[in-house]
Amino acid sequence: MKNIGLVLVQPGARAVHEPLMSGISHGLEEAFVRAGMRLVTRVVRERSAELDVYRYWHASGAVDAIVLVRVRHEDERVRFLGQLRIPFAAIVDAAEVGDFSAVTVDSASMMRSALSYLTSQGYSNVVYVKAPEDTVLSDIRARMFVAEAEAAEFHGRVVSADLTADGASSATEELIADAASRPDAIIFDDDVTAVAGLSTLQSFGLSVPRDVAVMAWNDSVLCQSATPSVTALSDRAHEIGTLAANCLIDSVATGTRKIIGAPDSFIVQRASA
Repeated sequence: MKNIGLVLVQPGARAVHEPLMSGISHGLEEAFVRAGMRLVTRVVRERSAELDVYRYWHASGAVDAIVLVRVRHEDERVRFLGQLRIPFAAIVDAAEVGDFSAVTVDSASMMRSALSYLTSQGYSNVVYVKAPEDTVLSDIRARMFVAEAEAAEFHGRVVSADLTADGASSATEELIADAASRPDAIIFDDDVTAVAGLSTLQSFGLSVPRDVAVMAWNDSVLCQSATPSVTALSDRAHEIGTLAANCLIDSVATGTRKIIGAPDSFIVQRASA
């Protein structure tokens, strides 16, 4: 193998800047470079365009194998790459493991850790602000959030918002509009939305974390530099990328299916929660 393909589907231009995908991409690239390979990345706006890229890569011989991300149950890309006979390895949630090589990420455990941390700090009215409905990892996290809220008997709500600063600001304004139902902690799906939500809370005269705590799903420099700095989950994205590269290399070399568990995430405690 010489060239490895990675396609990121994102309606806007943020895909390569998203902390999770950026960390995964860097981990992949470093591991492939060490193995004398090259990562070829394409960003497209919709899933049908992703399939077109695979079709072109197959016809032109531009890549020798693929890394798949954000894999759903019965994902059409798995079947499609099988038909094209292009080797691949995936990064999938532990609940979505299939008959292919993959690095598994336990989103359920990550959400459990986030909520355990918040409830241990005394927060009991928590909201999870997630990505739109078609985002597979956000959907898995949302299901786990609801399940954990029911099991732990605390008040939990899930709301959807565009993963932009404006989207997060609008969602935050709606959440705090009624003081009687205002949450005491908000988990945002990424760093940009968390910092935007934090700024919105402050603009309405609310203190973070005294009035409302803020947590980001993905840690980043942005979380570190905010005022107050934002508590976040370290999702080990760079390590996941490295593991996925090695998983693909090993599975192709041996002709066998490889399943590798990602390292456990952890909470980076800062001033916002």
